[in-house]
Amino acid sequence: MTINDQLRADAAAHIEQHIDMHSIVYRQGREIAQTYVNMMKSYARLDVQSGNFTQRLDDMLVSGFCRIEERHFGTKLLQTTRKQNFWTTRWAVSYTLMPQNNDLYEAFMASMTEFCRAEQIHLGKLCALVRTKQDTLETKELPLELELPAYVEAIGFPYEITF
Repeated sequence: MTINDQLRADAAAHIEQHIDMHSIVYRQGREIAQTYVNMMKSYARLDVQSGNFTQRLDDMLVSGFCRIEERHFGTKLLQTTRKQNFWTTRWAVSYTLMPQNNDLYEAFMASMTEFCRAEQIHLGKLCALVRTKQDTLETKELPLELELPAYVEAIGFPYEITF
């Protein structure tokens, strides 16, 4: 066997291994997305059973917030920066969404969109669930800056299911 044949065989083995790795990551992303969709459906059923839904003219609406766990993706999703105002000496924290070059996160997002469309779940943008100074929860778009004692309790997607 010549060196060219050996190199071609090694390249083919590497390409096959690379494709297998991508399919494993894609499958993991789909499983994580399916878990979150099932979680949203369970929360929606609990909300409807307890009367937490909105009745409109010809249909009903249940809405909620699906928290995303960063540990599922093996990387941080938010970048946090603390800074102090020179004049007021108050501390503020800024949160920005980190750029994702993560194949698992991309597979998750693609699958999440697909599954939500199939289940007729309207999914909002990735945002932060903020605990305010008045101890209430609000959803705010990223990037955001908060003055302490307000803080980000979770990140995730707001969702609505019409039935």
